[in-house]
Amino acid sequence: HDSIDCAAIAPTPLPPWTASKMDPQSFIVKAYSMINSCVSDVCAWSDQGDSFIIKDQERFTALLPHFFKHKNFRSFVRQLNFYGFRKIRAENSLLPSRPQHWAEFKHESFKKEQPGLLKQIKRTGTTDQRGREGGELSEHGCLKEQVANMQERIDSLTALVARIVQVRSMIHPEPWSGGWSIG
Repeated sequence: HDSIDCAAIAPTPLPPWTASKMDPQSFIVKAYSMINSCVSDVCAWSDQGDSFIIKDQERFTALLPHFFKHKNFRSFVRQLNFYGFRKIRAENSLLPSRPQHWAEFKHESFKKEQPGLLKQIKRTGTTDQRGREGGELSEHGCLKEQVANMQERIDSLTALVARIVQVRSMIHPEPWSGGWSIG
């Protein structure tokens, strides 16, 4: 995979047979194109190709306007949630196998080199056309959004605790008994 910055290139086109079955302006098509276009240190497919990992949220966010009409990472994540993506968590949040700031997302029909599956991904979370067009969300959609926001806060707090533990171990390298003490 060549190391080119996604901001410097046009979105990677999907095969004509896929594009004809989906609206080329759809969120899913744009997200798939963006992930395929990004350099691997910003965003990349997992080794298995069944999920994608955002490795540099700041640089990823800066690239959003090249594919979408906004530059808001939370809006991007909210859209992923509306389409049924789920965030993959490290098994042990304080001792992850990868950096805490990486965010991995998965959907069973969003896979590397399988654009034909994209047409199976449908938006959820709204009950009528008015909700889909940005009007009031259904109660279910509002709850999903609240859960997504709370999950982002939990992720942020988990990363903060991990940083605190790391800083504490640099200041006091001896094993920590777990009790809080001053001095």
